[in-house]
Amino acid sequence: MREIWGGFTWDTRPVIIEIEDRRIAAAMHNMPHGVQKIRNNNYNGHTCIHFLGSTKHKDGSAWAHMQRDVRIAAGGVQ
Repeated sequence: MREIWGGFTWDTRPVIIEIEDRRIAAAMHNMPHGVQKIRNNNYNGHTCIHFLGSTKHKDGSAWAHMQRDVRIAAGGVQ
């Protein structure tokens, strides 16, 4: 992920999550933060993937950049 993003960043990007035969529009950033569940992977914390209508765990509000990128991933307009 660091190679794709060019390092750690809060900049969000549209992504497609593939689960079996389903493709789901989403958005994510590449900034490690918060609780780390996987050890020894050179990524101290976790990252967030948001889907349409997702909210931030910090305060329960929607992150406008994430929602914009979810719509882009779904093929919508910017």
